[in-house]
Amino acid sequence: MTNKRQQTIIKSERQRADCTVIALSISADIPYSKALEVMKKFGRKDNCGGSNTKKKVTTIFKEVGLKAIQVKRSGSLERFLREFTKGVYYCLKRGHAFVVIDGKVENQSKGCLIKGAWRIEKMEDKQNE
Repeated sequence: MTNKRQQTIIKSERQRADCTVIALSISADIPYSKALEVMKKFGRKDNCGGSNTKKKVTTIFKEVGLKAIQVKRSGSLERFLREFTKGVYYCLKRGHAFVVIDGKVENQSKGCLIKGAWRIEKMEDKQNE
């Protein structure tokens, strides 16, 4: 899961204002088309971006078989990168969604304030308990 995933998205498939779709695709390690389908299910309109996804993050990731655990409600990105050096995180800032993987920002420039961050994990298999 790196920026190479973004580069493999077919240009004809890409939409405007699709940061939530790209962030879901990267953090869940699913194709862009699947991420777009999921975001549309939760109210995203073509070429219009995602709206109010902060309240829907855990439900969106559950839809793709993953668990999203909120680890940060607000703060600077630089501090977040120092505190969370391992793992995959879906992050929101005002008007934008991005991903941090193992302390590296995948699709956002540095120097912003985070409005929410969720650690993305596999769902526990209840059959193995």
